Amino acid sequence: REGRVTALHTLRTCDRGAGHQVRDLGHTPSVTEKMARFMLESATRGQETPKGIRFNVSLTHEEIAQVVGVTRETVTRALTELRSRMLISTKGSSVLIRDKPALEAMVLASDM
Repeated sequence: REGRVTALHTLRTCDRGAGHQVRDLGHTPSVTEKMARFMLESATRGQETPKGIRFNVSLTHEEIAQVVGVTRETVTRALTELRSRMLISTKGSSVLIRDKPALEAMVLASDM
């Protein structure tokens, strides 16, 4: 078990440097967690506002699905969940991250 944990840690460290995500064999992040990560990564080029971080997503739901590794319908459901939890709001291609710490917590939980 210890060797597997060490190997996974090494793989994660190496892969993160290449921009890839390696998941623990016993845990696969939920689609909502994957979308939270996508939103946070997209927000790095966003603009801070009093209400949160605003940025534009030029990708369609289908293209986001390909990036995240899920179906278009699943992307739509995950975005709906993030909106209903008041973590993000959207208007056309504009996204507002309303609760960045909550999204970060989701991502950290999926990394454990």
